[in-house]
Amino acid sequence: MKRRDFVLSSAASAGMLLSSAVRAQSRPCPLPTFGVEGGGATTSSCSTSSSALSALVASMAPGTWTQMSPNPANLVSTLGVGSVEGNMIPYCNASPWNPVSKCIEVVGQDHNWGTLRHVRYDEATNAFSYVGGQSESISHGYDHTDVNPFTGDLYYKSYAYGTTGKIWRKTAGSTSWNTSLTTVPEFQQVALGTCWWKGALTGGGAQGALLIYNTQTGNIVGYNPINGSWFTQSAAPASGSYHAVMAYSAVKNVAVFGGGGGGHGRRVWKLTANRTVTELANAPGNCQLGIYQGGLCCDPVTGDFLVLSGGRLFVLNPDGGGTWTQQAGTRTPPEAVNDPAAVESMVMCELPDHGAIAVISMNGPSNGNMHIYKHA
Repeated sequence: MKRRDFVLSSAASAGMLLSSAVRAQSRPCPLPTFGVEGGGATTSSCSTSSSALSALVASMAPGTWTQMSPNPANLVSTLGVGSVEGNMIPYCNASPWNPVSKCIEVVGQDHNWGTLRHVRYDEATNAFSYVGGQSESISHGYDHTDVNPFTGDLYYKSYAYGTTGKIWRKTAGSTSWNTSLTTVPEFQQVALGTCWWKGALTGGGAQGALLIYNTQTGNIVGYNPINGSWFTQSAAPASGSYHAVMAYSAVKNVAVFGGGGGGHGRRVWKLTANRTVTELANAPGNCQLGIYQGGLCCDPVTGDFLVLSGGRLFVLNPDGGGTWTQQAGTRTPPEAVNDPAAVESMVMCELPDHGAIAVISMNGPSNGNMHIYKHA
């Protein structure tokens, strides 16, 4: 496992000094509205209360990275738990932002730890805290954690090979999981791509749908939280492998999915609101998607998708047949941002309230950091 020393840039120092100067009205960030065909999103400007996070993002120029310094409180002590990798976020891709509680929800565990841990970064306190655990012998976080943005409820797709995969739910304000909310309605691989579709979607409901990209069958299955119904959509060739990823763009009202094993590391598809599936251009030769291949999340400003792979940052514009662009200059990830392709522990998080993303990295039990990237 590579070890790194984390050095605060002058930009980060300046950003933190601005915290007392940045003030905004506190109100929820409204969800965009859509037509069922996708696109044409209508959004409103969103401001947040003064916090270390909001002050830092406000101080950043587009196309720059900054490390939060000092670290948010308890980052290392809450995430640095485990007996193999020494932390709870190996084999992770993304952690969702909770727009109701204004938190990042992190779910994962080290190899064979025996307890799936739920940790939360709270914007108001700029601190991580342990929420609770659930007995689970071998599961990691993968790309299995999502938030219903209309309720703040947290969802997790349990580890399973076969027909026993469950959807767990932790309702807003609760500290315990309902581990038998519903069963995924088809044979599935162990580690799949998931996302929460927030806008209009054929087969979805007033609160959108939880989507799961199942590489075992090549299908997407969608769960409507209002009535508990499922739909199935043929999506991609079955790979019989796992470690795929998936992300949703609220700006463009589309989802992209792909990556993982079975020769799919550079392949990616797009799902639209009327459930049309299109294979997009392959990722560049120096880019892979999937757990321990390349992390995937959405930029909340442009609606394009960001991929961290091989120490590089790539942008996927999903319009049409898809366009890939490797980022350069100040957009290049700093050395202290962990690289999933180098088998390092990290999670990405879209921050729609702030127009940026966060990347949380851990090396072993005692070295960790949180970076912010402002794309546009």
